[in-house]
Amino acid sequence: MNFKPVRKMTVALNVEGDHRELGTLAWSSEERRAYFEYAPSFLANPLLVSPFNLWAKSGVIPAPHEPFDGRVALVQRAYSFDHENK
Repeated sequence: MNFKPVRKMTVALNVEGDHRELGTLAWSSEERRAYFEYAPSFLANPLLVSPFNLWAKSGVIPAPHEPFDGRVALVQRAYSFDHENK
């Protein structure tokens, strides 16, 4: 299997067929930390998707190193849930 590291990706939410772009997630290997920025279209009509250090606000939001080792809590939980159910 060939694996190409991803440094930046678009994050979207799909609830019962309603597809919404949440924003952009980026990873800094040097800092071992993720950064997230909400899409302007999401901020125009936000939902509370993560109460852990990812409040709906404009600008780039750095993930804290604790408790998820520099990963964004919203994405960490989705990743964990996906792997728990396989």
